[in-house]
Amino acid sequence: MQRFVYYAGWIVFIGLVLYFGLSYQNLLKQESTITFDMRPFLFFTCFFPVFVGILLKLPSLIRELKAGGKWHYDWVKALTIGLPAFYVTILPILTYLTSFGMKLPLAKEIMTMVSTESVITISGLVLGYLLLDCLKGKESS
Repeated sequence: MQRFVYYAGWIVFIGLVLYFGLSYQNLLKQESTITFDMRPFLFFTCFFPVFVGILLKLPSLIRELKAGGKWHYDWVKALTIGLPAFYVTILPILTYLTSFGMKLPLAKEIMTMVSTESVITISGLVLGYLLLDCLKGKESS
């Protein structure tokens, strides 16, 4: 029962973060159409999913931290999955703020997809979750 309450509390918290975060994103989108400054909207749209991915992993990481033991970071997993996810996550920022953004590898293909926003959101969630998932605890002997 205690685990149920623990995870239910986290779900409520994450739900509130999603609600207020998406409300703020809509506000930034409206403001960007008035001021023609897309940077705040673009940065928030790219990095909010990373924050949500971190929040999704945090409850189980806290439980693992309480277990103790030695910790290490799985760099192989972080680099092989994290670098491509990071690239896709920040690609809209690179294409908007730099002149070479669309000349980057796969930039044109990713940015002209029908559901570009979904791809960026999913890669941000994966990146955020992965940042904490690569922390691995070893049982101390």
